[in-house]
Formats: sequence, structure tokens, C-alpha cells
Amino acid sequence: MSANLVTLLLQSLAALAAVLALFAGLVWLLRRMQQRLPAAGGASRIRVAGRCAIDARHSVVEVEAGGRRWLVGVSPEGLTALGDYDAPAHAPAHDQANTAGDCRPSEPENAP
Repeated sequence: MSANLVTLLLQSLAALAAVLALFAGLVWLLRRMQQRLPAAGGASRIRVAGRCAIDARHSVVEVEAGGRRWLVGVSPEGLTALGDYDAPAHAPAHDQANTAGDCRPSEPENAP
């Protein structure tokens, strides 16, 4: 009877190994297919061209996609489109982690 138990255990382990190998093969195949497919919406890419922190909770982000750029205000309340324009032909590379030191708020017009 113990021989039957060992045989049953080995058959169960072999079946489990086969199912896990099949699962791993499917995951590998899906990842490989996903890398070959273009991104949703075509081949256009969206990238953050720059970011400027206004204060601890607010910032302005420059987003580029399809030859256009958008300025987006980011706050705890959500996102606000501030404007859009054509991207320059030779856009300088921006550091995505710009801080307030690179983009100081303008002085009030009535400043002494």
C-alpha cells in the first residue's frame, strides 16, 4: 500500500510541475508578444519634458506627445491643462526633477 501512495505522490508532483511549467511558458510568451505590439493609440510616446515645483503641493509639468507640448498644472485637487504649443525642433533635454530653484515664481507687478 505504501508503494501505491508513493506512486500517487510522484504522479501528483509531476502533474503539478507540468502545470507550473505550462503557466511559466504562457507568461513568457505573453510578455514577449506584449513587447512586440505597439503601444495603445499608435507609436506615439508620451514623455515628461520638464517639471517645476511651485510649492510642496503644486507643480507645473511640461508633457510632450506627437510633436506637441502641453503645460499641465498638478495639485491635490487634480490636473489642469494650462496650454499647449508645438514642440521646438531642437528641444533641449530637461531634467525631469527640476526644483523651484530652476523655476522661480515671478515677482508681483506692484513689488517695491
